[in-house]
Amino acid sequence: MTELVVVEPEVKPRLAMRIALVCSPSAARVDGIRDYTSRLADALALFDGVTAETVGQHALDTSPEHFDAIVVQYNPFMYGRWGFAPELPLRLFHVRRRRGRPRIVLMVHEPFVPMINWRWALMGLWQRSQLRALHAVADVIFASIESWTEMLARWRPHRPTHHLPVGSNLPDMRAARSKARQRLGATGDTVVLAAFGTAHPGRHLNYIVQAANNVAAGGATVVLQNLGADVPALDELDPRVRLSQPGYQEPIALARQLAASDVFLAPFIDGVSTRRTTVMAALQHGIATVATDGPLTDGLLRRSTSAIRLVPTLRRDLFIEATVRLALQNEDREAVGRAGRQLYEERFDWSGIASQLIACVRPRNRPGDR
Repeated sequence: MTELVVVEPEVKPRLAMRIALVCSPSAARVDGIRDYTSRLADALALFDGVTAETVGQHALDTSPEHFDAIVVQYNPFMYGRWGFAPELPLRLFHVRRRRGRPRIVLMVHEPFVPMINWRWALMGLWQRSQLRALHAVADVIFASIESWTEMLARWRPHRPTHHLPVGSNLPDMRAARSKARQRLGATGDTVVLAAFGTAHPGRHLNYIVQAANNVAAGGATVVLQNLGADVPALDELDPRVRLSQPGYQEPIALARQLAASDVFLAPFIDGVSTRRTTVMAALQHGIATVATDGPLTDGLLRRSTSAIRLVPTLRRDLFIEATVRLALQNEDREAVGRAGRQLYEERFDWSGIASQLIACVRPRNRPGDR
């Protein structure tokens, strides 16, 4: 009689991964990178076996070996006045020299300022040198837009370099759209336009004003929402355009306000890109978006012709024309909004961003790896 031998399947231990997200503390009411880091930590924590903790750069001096990966959120101005922070690459250099050290990951939200005048040229010189030092001590590089990813991939020493877009820093409040429109005094025939951002001179504000004026001139009842804290003035609006400018709001209230919109206006001077959390919030809420195509615009967005309306950054006439068309044609507007929401789910949802980060930074040759 042949003895039956039962072979138990090999049970591989679950991979535990501890990730430190390094982000400089900020007391500001609005800090996009701080909010991004918080959202990313929450998304990472949903993965089985992964823990994520937000720490300041001083944590690099104590016990970095407690982590499997250290992900430095980098914008030069986060870590020093005028973006001068030589202690950051020095801290990471010391981490790199430790035995049993974690993987060092650099997430570049902004590399350095453009050299548009002598002051910025001076800042740009040290910021470039600083980023090169950080690049040299890192094991893995991420960048929030494609053009910076390509630039960093060419630097020596060569490091694995990946494009990692940002997500929306707001909760999804699409379900609150009807009530939000009622509070705004918008009826079914009202066209609600939205702009979202601070007074930083990065947008063509006159594009927003002229687009709203032309929609009103086409016979529609128009509400223009100027959302965000410390928003810039929108001068020379047509009296027929009602301006709503609520100022600083907590994320849930701000998301409700945004959800009431029909068309989102994003006329960035350097072009819309995958580092713009405001645009991600519009796509998240299924709002038809008109944006500019400039030097920093990602190919990913250029290819998404059904999900976002792009016009050359210096063509105000085309920006106005695209806005009027979406504002006055309900079917086109709804189709673009649906496609934008689908694009968000496929490429910019936090679970996908976290999954990509984990896949690129998880330690190699550990139990549970395949």
